[in-house]
Amino acid sequence: MRMSRVGRWTRTRSGFTLMEVMVVVALAALLALLAMPRLHLFMVPDVEQGVQRELENLILAVREESALARIPLAILYHVESGTFRSAILSREGLPEIEGDPLALSRRLPEGTRFVDIVTSRETKVNRGYCFTIVWPTGWIEPTTLHIQDEKGKSYTLLIEPVAGTVRLEEGYLVRRRLSQ
Repeated sequence: MRMSRVGRWTRTRSGFTLMEVMVVVALAALLALLAMPRLHLFMVPDVEQGVQRELENLILAVREESALARIPLAILYHVESGTFRSAILSREGLPEIEGDPLALSRRLPEGTRFVDIVTSRETKVNRGYCFTIVWPTGWIEPTTLHIQDEKGKSYTLLIEPVAGTVRLEEGYLVRRRLSQ
């Protein structure tokens, strides 16, 4: 047993040592440093990724409905208003402007707009209506959507035909066409 100059040495457990406090603070700082980039994604709304998710959800719903009904459907875009929704194709192969069979109409977020839309049938549409055909087999017409946010930053949304996924790329990108 230890003895001090004054008397018996008694150790009390009422606090932490400086070393213990320093280790805890260092671990907390390390965790905060690692988590900060991920927390930033939750705190700042990412408008472009929101558009990507909305479009992917609409594609998935239209694709399922097209397969179940065994008819081709379309995703109809209105460039000026920044809206996109499902549509039924007429016998002529054009989407019916009125009516939304799945009632899944979406709008680009405030301050975001369509610059232009490119499909395999049309070169570049920058006003009016444009559409992407969704076939009952699951094939989706390759489509490139160019959007711009309120700060003037451009993004490209690429709809992949087989997977039905939407790839978001920064900048104004042009999809190469296959030679026929």
